[in-house]
Amino acid sequence: MSSAAKVQALSVDALRAHPALADKPLYLVFTTCPYAREITPSEAAIVPKCPLVDSEIPRVKGYLKILSVIATQVDCRDHAFVAVFLRDVAFQSCRSTDARYNRDLGLFERYGVRSVDDWRKPPFACGRVQVSRSTFFRMKDQLVELGLIDAEQHLKNGKQSLWIKATEKLNMSLFDEGYWKSVCPQPAAKPQKISSGRKPRGISARHLAVSAELSQIYNAAMKGAYEAMPKKDRWAIFERLTQTVVLSGKVEKLPFAPKGSYRFRRLYDKLNLAYSAV
Repeated sequence: MSSAAKVQALSVDALRAHPALADKPLYLVFTTCPYAREITPSEAAIVPKCPLVDSEIPRVKGYLKILSVIATQVDCRDHAFVAVFLRDVAFQSCRSTDARYNRDLGLFERYGVRSVDDWRKPPFACGRVQVSRSTFFRMKDQLVELGLIDAEQHLKNGKQSLWIKATEKLNMSLFDEGYWKSVCPQPAAKPQKISSGRKPRGISARHLAVSAELSQIYNAAMKGAYEAMPKKDRWAIFERLTQTVVLSGKVEKLPFAPKGSYRFRRLYDKLNLAYSAV
């Protein structure tokens, strides 16, 4: 079969069966190609389109959320741009027809190829997100240091362009759920309060005691403990829970069930204080 015929016959099954891809990770089926339509003197190559549209490429479920989490690892105030940029890189790494030959893999790797100014305006941002050149270069350099992207300067059509592709680390995070679970940053544990061992005194102790007492009365009312009491006694309980409590000459505690609150309405109903009630 001629090279032209091989290129036309490309499909996902054919690519998976290719000797160069047979024992390789799944993402290489989409981010590389064993054939090139054209190779330029500058070693840039034109490869066939990916057999699948982007929405059909079998990335892990929720991969956009993964990109958002990865974006937080970059020291940049605009993490939204970093996430959109990585989305663009992931798309270009699977769908671009620009490629360069990787001798170690024996395959042509797909790259996104644009000017710096075009990279600063990712298509997925729909024109709403853009950063300065200095911010872009700082972000790009950090992503390279983190091993998430490869970025190189090469000629395309006689013009210097920025060639960017997703690395194995980024691709494995998007195609292998088990890999992502093993490398995703874990949320920092909340620091535990260290008790001083001192018991509250004075107003603090009085405040805690009153709060506990009112909470106990309210919970009992919710369980119907006061239903058999005379109505005047039920009114006394209602007022106890809905009035301000004086803790000292200058300190007052807000009502446990302030007027207009859900507790206020529920307490009124549970204590059966309607005008017609006995």
